[in-house]
Amino acid sequence: MLITSKPGAKPSFPGMKQNRPLQFLPIVLLLATSVALAQVPSETTSTWKGFEKIDFPFESTTAWYVKPAKALPGNPWVWRAHFPTWHTEMDSILLSRGFYVAYIN
Repeated sequence: MLITSKPGAKPSFPGMKQNRPLQFLPIVLLLATSVALAQVPSETTSTWKGFEKIDFPFESTTAWYVKPAKALPGNPWVWRAHFPTWHTEMDSILLSRGFYVAYIN
């Protein structure tokens, strides 16, 4: 419902406060943050024991996954527990058999 007080006046809506230039500041800040985050590289690629490793940020922490050379049907994966660089023999075996290996710090 559009309400005007007199002909030629600026349109206003119920509940809209006039002369408040800062009322849209949260929206502007949200848009600026979204643009800044969009410019940050979301992932990086490297090699791990001959397999492709993808590092990416996840909820303010680090995460990664390693792709098998040829994935099994259904794309099975294993979630790596703490100390992901310790005793990696099983990870190499699973990757060579078509499993993905994932880790979140």
